[in-house]
Amino acid sequence: MSLEVKIHEAQTVILRELLFQPSAGFAELQKSTNLSSDHFNFHIGRLVELELV
Repeated sequence: MSLEVKIHEAQTVILRELLFQPSAGFAELQKSTNLSSDHFNFHIGRLVELELV
């Protein structure tokens, strides 16, 4: 049985950045998404909830 999780495009960008730069910090990742700090925090939090980061 497989479970498909829908994620936001910004979350995909974050995961892609981490794939190629595993040690990327907050500022680097935020810059890659062009999101405000609050929106970026939301998307990082969602990825943590889903245990993807």
